[in-house]
Amino acid sequence: MPRCDLILNLPGFSIAKVSGYQPLLLDVVYTRLPRCGHCNSKSVRKKSAYVRTVAHELGHRRSVLRFKAYKLYCKSCQRYGNQQFPGINKHQRATWRAQAAVFHDHTRGVSQKDLAQQYKKGKATIERWYQRHYQEQNKELLIDLALLFLELMSISLVNEKGLLQPFVTLESIKYLM
Repeated sequence: MPRCDLILNLPGFSIAKVSGYQPLLLDVVYTRLPRCGHCNSKSVRKKSAYVRTVAHELGHRRSVLRFKAYKLYCKSCQRYGNQQFPGINKHQRATWRAQAAVFHDHTRGVSQKDLAQQYKKGKATIERWYQRHYQEQNKELLIDLALLFLELMSISLVNEKGLLQPFVTLESIKYLM
């Protein structure tokens, strides 16, 4: 990724034009080859193009990304689908960074009503984004705790041959989460 495109923090995107002030309007171009969303194949045919607008967060400033996306036909699995982009989930109108900014603002005490007015989204959307990021943070904490537990248990469990005996298996870690 060129240094000038690091500001977006989205792989494969480069800035073509900047306009507007609040929100900042960025016309961007996706430079990577399109892939099939089903089988990840590069042998696709572009059927039609449409302009996709996605909310994004750049340095605590709301911005809107506009770029051209394609409807694709995969030649290997013979299925149709829209082009998928890294950092933007399927059917989402906001990037992961914008949703994370909403999560952190709501965690700091900003109400859902104020966030809904600020981002021009519904309260249910704000709640959905918050719950998704809350579950992700919780999962990361549980993984860290499970790894710490495994590390502590592996120190104390050594058999007579000097080999480690596994006390906790991967299945039990998945059970904890």
